[in-house]
Parts: sequence; C-alpha cells; structure tokens
Amino acid sequence: MSAWWCDWAHSNGVSADARERGEVCLNEVATNILVHGSAEHRATRVEISVETSPEGVAITIADDGQPFDPLAHHSSRQGYSLEDISIGGLGIPLIRDFADDISYRRVDACNVLTLTFAKHAHPPESVPRG
Repeated sequence: MSAWWCDWAHSNGVSADARERGEVCLNEVATNILVHGSAEHRATRVEISVETSPEGVAITIADDGQPFDPLAHHSSRQGYSLEDISIGGLGIPLIRDFADDISYRRVDACNVLTLTFAKHAHPPESVPRG
C-alpha cells in the first residue's frame, strides 16, 4: 500500500512532506481497521479513494466494521521520552498530528474517515527574533 500511495502522490504533485505524512496515516488507519475491529463485527470490506485539488489531497477510507469515530476518541499523551511511552494508543494522536484535516461520518453501516493533506509543504512559521 505504501508504494502505491507514494507513487500516486508523487505523480500528482504532492510534496514529499505530505506524501510521508499521508503514508503514515494511511498505514495506521488500515492497521487499526484490521487489528482492532471486534471479532463479532470485523470489517469485511475496506475501500480507499483519493481525490486531489490544486490545494491538497483527500484520502477517504471506508470500512464496514463496527462503528468507530476516531475524533470522539480522547487519548492522553503518555510521555515525552521513549522510556515513558508504552506500546499502543499512539495511532490516533499521530493521525491527528499528521493530517491537516480529519472528518468522520457513518454512512450506510460504514465508517468513512477522510484525511486531508495540503498538496505542498507548509512554509516554516516565522519566528520573531529578539
């Protein structure tokens, strides 16, 4: 999946920064769908679509698994060093940090998550110098 996304994004003028952030998020969402769905209502279908505009690219991931709104999931930061962080629970905060915009809706018994990334790298914020 990473190769497909990176090739597509490069061919469509998506900056290296947005490609990398999109790749991480796409893989994280797909992994969450496959690993964390309940045994009784595991997703049997996952569809990924990509739309581009002059400003950005939107990746939409739809699955027929159990309802799960990642925007309603509140996780706390676990620590600031590798020693303080436990395994698991970092995917949703990572997606929130990496995507420029996120939306979720439940449509026809499917979770529909859309992650949007600016097509071009964001210019670094200017820092006042004293």
